[in-house]
Amino acid sequence: MTLPDTQKKYPAVILVTGSGAQNRDEEILGHKPFLVIADHLTKAGIAVLRYDDRHFKMPVKKGGVIPRKVLHTMQKQRSIFLNSKKI
Repeated sequence: MTLPDTQKKYPAVILVTGSGAQNRDEEILGHKPFLVIADHLTKAGIAVLRYDDRHFKMPVKKGGVIPRKVLHTMQKQRSIFLNSKKI
């Protein structure tokens, strides 16, 4: 999570990766687009939550079905923001 350097309340976003197992930076071929986006948004006064896919190191299931564990992780990350007094 990256937070703006301010004492005021600020908006927040959660970056959710696309298909396939991804790390929090959505790194591909050495490029880290989520890291770049998070840095830009945080400097603009927006809190950003990024997280590794829960299945990042797990084999992908046939058919691309999102396991319940993945949805649970996304809901957990969302609750972090909802419970914050600064966001």
